[in-house]
Amino acid sequence: AAPSKATVGESGIITPGGRLIQLPHGVSIILEGPSAALLSNGDFVTYESS
Repeated sequence: AAPSKATVGESGIITPGGRLIQLPHGVSIILEGPSAALLSNGDFVTYESS
């Protein structure tokens, strides 16, 4: 079974559904919630629903 929340590291995110999102160089996560993350470059990453 897939984890119920995202796994976040310095260089990327593994979403609850198993999708790997590589962060661009110099970009970090400034806010993380149960269904999405806001990045320091203004991008918004939405996780797929499980």
